[in-house]
Amino acid sequence: MSLPQLPAINPTDRSRVFRHRGAEGSNEQLSLLGDPILTAVITDWIISNRPTWSPGEVSVVRTALVKGSSVADWTTMYSLDQYIQTPHANSSLVVRRSQGAQVAVFKAYVAAVYLNGGFSTVRDWMMDVLSSTVDLEKFDHPPSQLV
Repeated sequence: MSLPQLPAINPTDRSRVFRHRGAEGSNEQLSLLGDPILTAVITDWIISNRPTWSPGEVSVVRTALVKGSSVADWTTMYSLDQYIQTPHANSSLVVRRSQGAQVAVFKAYVAAVYLNGGFSTVRDWMMDVLSSTVDLEKFDHPPSQLV
């Protein structure tokens, strides 16, 4: 599977993206901003690919993608986890393996792309990421069966 190239972001934002909470100037605010942006793009992608799904079906699949391991998987596929910076060097390996830290980094990167290139840049990139990595056929069931 081939992922689309990561959109470029400026060096200042790039530095913040990888700073784990607890470090000065951490990625927490960027991650907070990136969460609804990522959620909107994922929702758009699902609706574009499954226009007959009910809002409930879309919501269940969106939640599975946003809250599940998909976001952490994208972090490792792009090797973004290798750049996570912690305030204490001896904790960096544990943090890099943490799904929560991986998700925070990816959402922070999404926010940085938004700040640097706008929503359309994030949307174009993430639509390609989703199309390359998510098989919606595995979700072609009523929401009650997805849990």
